[in-house]
Amino acid sequence: RYLQFKFIGMEPTNDRGPEMAFMAIVGKAVHTTVQRLMLKHPRVSAIERLMEDPVTRVRGSNDLQILDHDDVMAVLDIKSGVKLPDVPKADHLIQLAWYCYLSGHARAVVQYILRSNGAKRRFTRSWAELREQWELTRDLARNITDMTIEGRIAPKTPANRSDCADCPLRDACDKVEYGE
Repeated sequence: RYLQFKFIGMEPTNDRGPEMAFMAIVGKAVHTTVQRLMLKHPRVSAIERLMEDPVTRVRGSNDLQILDHDDVMAVLDIKSGVKLPDVPKADHLIQLAWYCYLSGHARAVVQYILRSNGAKRRFTRSWAELREQWELTRDLARNITDMTIEGRIAPKTPANRSDCADCPLRDACDKVEYGE
């Protein structure tokens, strides 16, 4: 919110109006810059790799694939924000679990970066630590996918179809919407 005031002259608020859109742009800029810098590092092997589970149709792109400090391949996900958490957020651990599963890597890392000054905090988890979270969400995703595709139940298609690009239910929506 400090950047919001400094760069666009608006008083910081909790409103989710244009100032929040601006902060999202700042977050994306930090995210992209860090990725580009890291890709130059010899221990980084891939950037924004799209992965999909053919059974549950869960898909996502981890930010980087890295050779970690002890030469173990790991997925790295970068999160930018206004506060460094003391522990990884639960939904970020679920993302890491899926990235480990989909990539086949035994380790995942989430790195939080402060938008204001670039301070960092990094958390590493092994596949063994993440597996239970993956199994729970896999079962949920499998049930949703089965209901959606077989039952021809689909969420409302957003007006902006670009929001559908990475949705695992896109095919089901198209079938319901267009009567295939």
